[in-house]
Amino acid sequence: MVLLLVTSFTFLAGLAIDRSKSGRERQALLCAGIAVNVGILVLLKYFSFVRGTLNGLPHFVSPQISAPPAPVLATIGASCQRRQKSAVDLAR
Repeated sequence: MVLLLVTSFTFLAGLAIDRSKSGRERQALLCAGIAVNVGILVLLKYFSFVRGTLNGLPHFVSPQISAPPAPVLATIGASCQRRQKSAVDLAR
């Protein structure tokens, strides 16, 4: 599901970049697209670390957090990184 959302967002960002008239607008759309993709990548890459840290705290401080296994998140993160590169190539 995440992969579908990231792919759709990157595709739509690429279309918006292609349709924009001014260079300033293209640059703003590119930066926004990269920021969203990097944000998703960071979330997917470091979520297991944060989850493990929070689960290590006493239960009265934080509840247990459940999430998919780390290898699944790492695979999705690598896909996000590839799509980000394609958005940059499209903006050029």
